[in-house]
Amino acid sequence: MTDESWVDYWDQTLDQVSKQESWTPEKYNEETFNCYTFVLVFARCLHYSDMSAHAISREQFCSHYVTPKTVTACKYICLYRKIQDGGFYVNHEYDDHVGMNLLDHHHS
Repeated sequence: MTDESWVDYWDQTLDQVSKQESWTPEKYNEETFNCYTFVLVFARCLHYSDMSAHAISREQFCSHYVTPKTVTACKYICLYRKIQDGGFYVNHEYDDHVGMNLLDHHHS
């Protein structure tokens, strides 16, 4: 699929999902039927590889897409703060959990 056809498909799918009768103010519920629900339905309707498969539940989608990005962002924020505090940051330990070292030492 070309970039242009993907954008068209995305727009068509978004239009179809948004026109479903499910999305009314009366059916909205702050905790159980909200914007996140819409995103999950839209992601499933895209039929796009694993993303659509993981959109089957809030938990699955979050664990595969939201949490990893949040953890990465947290690591960069911690690194930024260390550099802001000291002008530089030296990580004395190198292992597969380099980012976790940042988190472990941030509050010390």
